[in-house]
Amino acid sequence: MTRLKSRTELLDEVISNIETKGRCVSHDICVYWNEELGYGCAIGNFLKPEYRNNEFSDRHIESVGGLLDRKPDVLLPEYNHPDKFFLEFLQSFHDNSSYWVKDSITNKLRLTHAGILRKAYIEGYIVGQEISEEATN
Repeated sequence: MTRLKSRTELLDEVISNIETKGRCVSHDICVYWNEELGYGCAIGNFLKPEYRNNEFSDRHIESVGGLLDRKPDVLLPEYNHPDKFFLEFLQSFHDNSSYWVKDSITNKLRLTHAGILRKAYIEGYIVGQEISEEATN
């Protein structure tokens, strides 16, 4: 059985993907999957291979929550986190261009000051959710 990745692992992976591959946007609109580039946005990189096709290419389909409601099996098992709000959080973190800037030396994207603050906010959300989940178990 595949182990579900933690929220922290998902956040770290989204940041790593953006820093190494870039953001998957078209005209500043997120696309779930870009066939030409061979990678997707925050959630697009979590898609099962059979969903990495034209249905999800070059256009913003819908919110992450809407997508998961319509196609609950679209994500790889290790990414199919039950916290849809958190997955939406990751997607908006990816989509907001004010959180990312191209480094003039490496020519790769890195977090801006606003991005660093947003990452800290998301980490705070993660800690709050973990505390809440421990209290209910």
